[in-house]
Amino acid sequence: MSLFSFSEITQKAKSAFLRFPETLTWVTFGSIFWIFLVDLEEKDELFELYGSTLPVLVIGVSWFIGFRFFIEQLKPSKFNEILLLIPLIGLVIYHQYCKIYFNSNAAPEIEFIFRSFLLLISGHLVIFFSPFLLKWDKNAYWNYLQTIIISISRSVLFSGVLYLGLVVAMLSFKFLFDFEIKEVRYLQLFIFCLGIVNTWTYLSDFPKNIHFNTTIDYPKALEVFVKFILIPLLIIYLLILYAYSAKIVIEWQLPKGWVSYLVMAYALLGFSIHVAINPIKKESSILVFKKFYPLFYLLLLPLIVLLFVAIGRRLMDYGITENRYFVLLLAIWLLVVTMYILISKRKQLKFLPIFLFSLLFISFASKRLAIPFSG
Repeated sequence: MSLFSFSEITQKAKSAFLRFPETLTWVTFGSIFWIFLVDLEEKDELFELYGSTLPVLVIGVSWFIGFRFFIEQLKPSKFNEILLLIPLIGLVIYHQYCKIYFNSNAAPEIEFIFRSFLLLISGHLVIFFSPFLLKWDKNAYWNYLQTIIISISRSVLFSGVLYLGLVVAMLSFKFLFDFEIKEVRYLQLFIFCLGIVNTWTYLSDFPKNIHFNTTIDYPKALEVFVKFILIPLLIIYLLILYAYSAKIVIEWQLPKGWVSYLVMAYALLGFSIHVAINPIKKESSILVFKKFYPLFYLLLLPLIVLLFVAIGRRLMDYGITENRYFVLLLAIWLLVVTMYILISKRKQLKFLPIFLFSLLFISFASKRLAIPFSG
């Protein structure tokens, strides 16, 4: 077997394009467009001329992927492809909004950037639940999440190694042969690797029959990682936060705003552990796996109260900024998700990304994101 097979690469690229033609056409065109723009000398005119197009090109990739994953889970029909018009129409409408905005503003303001960021994150969240929006299987969903993580890691590794390798090759020509290379070429190469190579690699090996993959092949390395790395970190965060809570009660003072980030780190780490051990927690011989639910969520509830108190203090003292707005949204998400896991009988993990998507998309679609941002 040859180490490098050009025919295998082209075959995988062809298969990926046949499966995701709209996504790969979009990302290829967008990457070429970006590569062309960064080479322009009129840097000051860049946003004025193309500011309405650039964010739409970036945002569209994840939305097309998410809708394709959703379509693949439907019963075969010639009308399924019509659903792809939904993200396309949405992107066209948002492009018109961007165009109107840039025609009336000399430079991008924080609310426009914030709104675009919300739409970008929402699109990525769609990928995490779209194949299971109408169907549900706990094992299939866990395998799907594992596939996403592996695919992302592989694509980042491949595109990252390719970029670094080509940069070293370019620097070798520059310093060994006195070959002049413009600085912008490194940025253009980065765009090519991140946009085209990364996306194409991510989609090239993604499985189709997601709902039929219900057999759990739990990696021993993951079990060791969770047991000896993640759970000890979680305990350290827990001890720090409860010690700080005791300090607040003893000194009778309001919590510092910075504690919000530690509470969120603790919660997100705990959610990650819950997802990681979900398929084996009942059968596992590891006591901490068996007792993780509901103990983690019960211990999280007082910290969520601490989180809301800390956010409330910062909002009353200094007003709302984009960072505090995100913290408030995440606090609402943590509270609702925690209550869902504790109370609901279904406890479907897809609820986590679906509810966060709902919060972010409603914020994006609202006429005003919040009260005016302060500095």
